Amino acid sequence: DETGEVEFVAKYSMQGEPQRHHERAMFKRHNGHWAFLDGQEIHPAPVVGPRVRVGRNDACPCGSGGKFKKCCRSVFDSGATSPEALVRARFVAPLVGEARFLIKSLHPEAAQSAGAAEDEPPTSFELLECKKDGDVALVDVALSSEDTPTRRERHTVKSVKGRWLFAAAAES
Repeated sequence: DETGEVEFVAKYSMQGEPQRHHERAMFKRHNGHWAFLDGQEIHPAPVVGPRVRVGRNDACPCGSGGKFKKCCRSVFDSGATSPEALVRARFVAPLVGEARFLIKSLHPEAAQSAGAAEDEPPTSFELLECKKDGDVALVDVALSSEDTPTRRERHTVKSVKGRWLFAAAAES
């Protein structure tokens, strides 16, 4: 081959905070050696929104029963201090147009892209169970919308320096 493409994820820390860089790079063979041509950083699909306008004192769309400012809004601003808060906030983020939070809440070892948001994100969320084992938690949820049947997912989240970050999700 005279040209090649490499996709990679670099995981590192900066000032003690875990970071992640995802890139697709193009190479070309020149005088028997591979030379870098160009690279493109891969970002999660943008989240279209906000689909729901929520005031600070309105009830949080995650269904916790709390006010938005004390529930998911505080997680968007400061990070999640519990696995349940992280999963709730990641559900609410596409609804209220917080695409940056989906990226910011991604663990460096994440098994899938942050914000690989569907065209039609779910509009209903139910927290089924949370099992913590040290710095790892498994959070089972039920998600649905008007046009799709309820689906169950298991989210794996990991704690880094007291903040919970998304690592993976799979249908269960």
